Amino acid sequence: MTRDRTSDDTKKLANLDKFVEEQLFATTDEELLREASEDGIDLTKLRNEHLASLSEAGKVAGRNRQAAIRDEMARDRAKPPAVLDLNRARSKYEQLLAGNDNAATRMTMAARNQDGDAEADMDGMLEDFAELGLIKDADKDKPGP
Repeated sequence: MTRDRTSDDTKKLANLDKFVEEQLFATTDEELLREASEDGIDLTKLRNEHLASLSEAGKVAGRNRQAAIRDEMARDRAKPPAVLDLNRARSKYEQLLAGNDNAATRMTMAARNQDGDAEADMDGMLEDFAELGLIKDADKDKPGP
């Protein structure tokens, strides 16, 4: 029976890694800092480089997020505006409020800040409902009134 030398070497390397890791974690922060200074490592310079790197990474991430938002806004602006069939939308609105008489009064009063004409608010509310997806079956192929 032959021994698998690769397997033995892999185990030895894993054991060595584990030993080094244990030694590193057993070393106190003060000892690590002292050894770094003895080896000529400028810890202040290293810290400043690290902070600068983090700052630059944050800026790049921010620019990437901003570019993604701009792309989304451009896609949204490129969409054709929804054309709303106000008669169908008004019917759907009435279905939404059916059975709740108070809701219609409260909603239109809130939209008007409790003054003005409820009928004048209707078109704006219908467009808002369609935009929010509450009126899903508005006919987008037919031009509005």
